[in-house]
Amino acid sequence: MIKLLNQKISVSQLKLASFVKQFSSLISSGDIVLFNGNMGCGKTTFIIELLKLYNYQNVSSPTFSLVNKYNADIEFYHLDLYRLETMEDLFSIDIDYYFELKDSIVLIEWAEKLKDYLPENFIKVELEYCNEDTRLITVNKNSSIK
Repeated sequence: MIKLLNQKISVSQLKLASFVKQFSSLISSGDIVLFNGNMGCGKTTFIIELLKLYNYQNVSSPTFSLVNKYNADIEFYHLDLYRLETMEDLFSIDIDYYFELKDSIVLIEWAEKLKDYLPENFIKVELEYCNEDTRLITVNKNSSIK
């Protein structure tokens, strides 16, 4: 098993499922995972692979619905903040509700839209496009997460 935290790791499409499986050992109910990266860098693909591990197959990007709920082995909420432009937009989806969930895992794409309005504890996944087959992935926990 490779060390995932605080490392920038090159991951090919063929190795993504293995990487995500290792990542899944870092999360549990009550966690919030923030995904950052440019359009097309693989945020939704990462989430699709993650949900497969929890026996959920029908993941779709909530770009227009803003929030999808997945009743997998663990309950997941998948938020896509891409279309939100103001803090008022953020509050209109009741972002604090998702920050307070203890029995679910919350996955937030385009988390940079949160600006400084971050949950107290979170895991951040940064994805960078290298080429058609490879991404650089960095996983960090904020300092207050055990």
